[in-house]
Amino acid sequence: MSWNKIRQWLFQRPRKVLAIEDNPVDQRVLVRAIRLAGGVPLIVSNAKDGLVMARAHQPSVIILDVYLPQKEGFDICRQIREDDVLKDISVMYFTVASSPESIMEGLKNGDLYVCKPFRMEDLVNAIRSMLIGRQRRKQLKEGV
Repeated sequence: MSWNKIRQWLFQRPRKVLAIEDNPVDQRVLVRAIRLAGGVPLIVSNAKDGLVMARAHQPSVIILDVYLPQKEGFDICRQIREDDVLKDISVMYFTVASSPESIMEGLKNGDLYVCKPFRMEDLVNAIRSMLIGRQRRKQLKEGV
């Protein structure tokens, strides 16, 4: 896929990106980063609302914090992968949990792991790559 086609896809067909994040400051950062990456942000602060929102909106990408009230991001990701409706959605972690064990746990079921602190440019590029990767996988499945 050429860069022009990718750029055209990003700007003509924005994709929904669901962020499950309980910190209001990080929520604002994610809204900005998702928009800069060409996505439409959907933000919730807990696992229950996140799963409901994911089923209702079928986002292209779900961004998870590891430390959430009621349920950890790792558990939410496992639920996503076990759900026939949600299992093909790309999952990215955005978290302060930066130990090698946390990263390995996250990558068991997730697709990308971004640790805080971060540079905004890196976060935008990570979200953009998730959106492009999701679209490319969908095209390959459809035989395009």
